[in-house]
Amino acid sequence: MDIIKDKRKEIEIKVANLIAKKIHDYLKTQSQVVLAIPGGNSVSGIFSLLKHQHIPWRRVHIFMVDERLVSLDHPDNNFRQAEKNFLEYLVKQKKISKINLHPYIYFNFPNEQGVNAYKNELKEISDNFDITLLSSGVDGHVAALFPHHSVKNSSDFFITLNDSPKPPPNRLTASRKFIQKSKTVILLFLGESKSQALKDFQNPKLSIIDCPAKLVQSVEDSHIFTDIE
Repeated sequence: MDIIKDKRKEIEIKVANLIAKKIHDYLKTQSQVVLAIPGGNSVSGIFSLLKHQHIPWRRVHIFMVDERLVSLDHPDNNFRQAEKNFLEYLVKQKKISKINLHPYIYFNFPNEQGVNAYKNELKEISDNFDITLLSSGVDGHVAALFPHHSVKNSSDFFITLNDSPKPPPNRLTASRKFIQKSKTVILLFLGESKSQALKDFQNPKLSIIDCPAKLVQSVEDSHIFTDIE
């Protein structure tokens, strides 16, 4: 598995192009594509580039690979960040329908009910994510799968946390198993603060429990990008 190194701006262009290519490839053999996206500043530049890609967005459904369990209008909400960066633009330009956007709206449900509702929403379209975009944290966490914590959960679909090591404490995340079912995974290590996480990712002595980002190593079509020298 190769790690592609480049300047951040070049990586953002390469990742946006790769997502567009994968969407086109999958649509040759299936009617719809599910793209799973995270929050965080590392992906904002990619989102801004995606809105100008020639993608048949009306055949793409967008889900959250993880979400902070705050209201949709809260500044910490991951979907809101994606909406501001590119989804709102796509809707206004009539490139995508709102019914193709799948924020987590089940905040007032009991945890298990909310997870099941979001799972069922996905299963109406697909049994898995086609393309999953992930960005590593400084501790090697991806989505809301943290070392020696939620990454140990063996659930098949989504899980909720009420004790996240990183605030806010209440979060939703795709489980380790479910992310590993993705057809394509793109993983980012952007910024010098992620240098130790990248070293841990490359360290064969460490497990997924130590460095959750390593879960992508079991996905055949995985792509790793970094701007760390």
